[in-house]
Amino acid sequence: MTMTPLSANAPEEAPSKREAGFVCTKEAVLEIYPVIQAFILCRLGYQLGEDVTHEAIGAILARLPKIKAQTHREFRAFCFKVARNKINDALRSKYGNRVEAFDPLEITRAIEAGMAIDDPPANAYADLEVLTAVFAASKSTCRRVLMEHFIADLEVKIIASFYGISKDAVRMKIERCLEDARRIAKKL
Repeated sequence: MTMTPLSANAPEEAPSKREAGFVCTKEAVLEIYPVIQAFILCRLGYQLGEDVTHEAIGAILARLPKIKAQTHREFRAFCFKVARNKINDALRSKYGNRVEAFDPLEITRAIEAGMAIDDPPANAYADLEVLTAVFAASKSTCRRVLMEHFIADLEVKIIASFYGISKDAVRMKIERCLEDARRIAKKL
């Protein structure tokens, strides 16, 4: 019986975590910009999201010389951390000051204006129930894509860059999801 050294039977070593030649540059920031933009716009909407996106990218560029990321994955993690912090800052500043004194005259006007508005038509509630049921019955990927396109009002190009697929693939996915939603709505 021949003895073989342990190193001969050992599995091959995993490649090093460090990527050869990865450097955090402005080009790397430009490459991740559409993904960060889609991430922020999904959570904040278009108006507030555009400003927060620019703040996040500015913060990333300002800290670029200090970033110690040695792989693309570490760099993306850093960028998403900055984006999450900027989102939280924006939400804190938007909703943080909830207690504001209103002028009594403004309150009276708002109450009177509310009294003048008729109740929404009955079919509006029925449509809302159907929409809720369709979203509940649809696949999670369809639900996510339809919400990003129609509710968050993201462009096809941004959704495509977020998922790493072509614009045509996103259009086809939206069409298929709409067909599924129509089919589900007919069943209800």
